[in-house]
Amino acid sequence: MEEDRHVTRKILRVASAPFGGTFAAEELRGEVVIPAAEKAAAELLLAESLPGASPRLAVHPGTTWNTKADGRPFWADTARIMRDAFPGLGVFLTWGTEKEREECLADPVPLGQGVAVLPRLGYKALAPSTGRAAT
Repeated sequence: MEEDRHVTRKILRVASAPFGGTFAAEELRGEVVIPAAEKAAAELLLAESLPGASPRLAVHPGTTWNTKADGRPFWADTARIMRDAFPGLGVFLTWGTEKEREECLADPVPLGQGVAVLPRLGYKALAPSTGRAAT
């Protein structure tokens, strides 16, 4: 179905069908409540990992779906373009699986200074970290 172009929509349609329900994607809202202490910890992590960097670019190059993998050259080029526009740019890489971590450590975005591979972060730490990316 046309409305199933995104897997999330398909899952919601299938899950609501037995109950006769429908959903309007534009009405769905989600909020991750992050306590102030978690936000402060994320800011400290980024400040220590990329001292003086501004703005910051969050890159999560890994994926379990090969069709969604853009590859290292894509991310390296993106970071170079951003660095040209913002000379003080700091790039931090996040990861979720051991394979992703190894890929990040093997050849992080080749920009020299201003690149950090963060430790593995849980959802409540990842959300405020990536939320601080544009600062």
